Amino acid sequence: MDAIFIVKKVGELTGVQLPNGDSIDKRTVVLTTRECRIGENGVYAHEQDFVVDILGDRARCFLLKEQTWIVATLSFSYRINGDKYYPEIKLVRYCEI
Repeated sequence: MDAIFIVKKVGELTGVQLPNGDSIDKRTVVLTTRECRIGENGVYAHEQDFVVDILGDRARCFLLKEQTWIVATLSFSYRINGDKYYPEIKLVRYCEI
């Protein structure tokens, strides 16, 4: 998904323990965009938020501030833990505008 987003929230850099015992840096970012919806009173824009975890060097190098406009590509997938499915949203690439 390619879209224009506003950086709504930038989390602190934290460490995450990997299953193999190593650790990696992680930063959680909330991106928001507007999507077009149709209601009883016509067409309107609705705010849509996406929570994205950024790992490793990309997490350390993510220096954008809140309220910054970006063009970004998001990738949607999932992971399986046991017999449960968990959605994953990845920030593939971005550019400040």
